[in-house]
Amino acid sequence: MRNLEAHTRLGPNEVIKRALGFFGPGGLGLQIKQRQLTRVEFEGGGGGITISVLLDLERGGTVVEISEREWDRKVEDFLASLPAQRSRWLQRLPVLGRFL
Repeated sequence: MRNLEAHTRLGPNEVIKRALGFFGPGGLGLQIKQRQLTRVEFEGGGGGITISVLLDLERGGTVVEISEREWDRKVEDFLASLPAQRSRWLQRLPVLGRFL
C-alpha cells in the first residue's frame, strides 16, 4: 500500500467528480465501494484506491490524499491530470497589477 498527497487549485467536489470519471465504471472500470462528500473508495483489478479531499484554507485549493494498492501508475496519471496549485506569489499578481 502506498500513500500520496497532492495539492490542486480545483475545489474538493471537482476532484471527487474527476476521480469518479477517471477510475469509476466510465473510466478504468473500478467499482465504487463507498462514496461520501470528501472521500471515495474504488475496488477492482486486485487492488483498491481511496481518495480523500480537504479544502486548503491557508493556501487555497484542495489537498488530495490517496491510498492505493496495485494501481501505482494510474494513480500517478490521475494526479498528473489535476491542475497544480498556484504559488502564493502568483496568487497575488492580479492584486499587484491593479496598483501598477
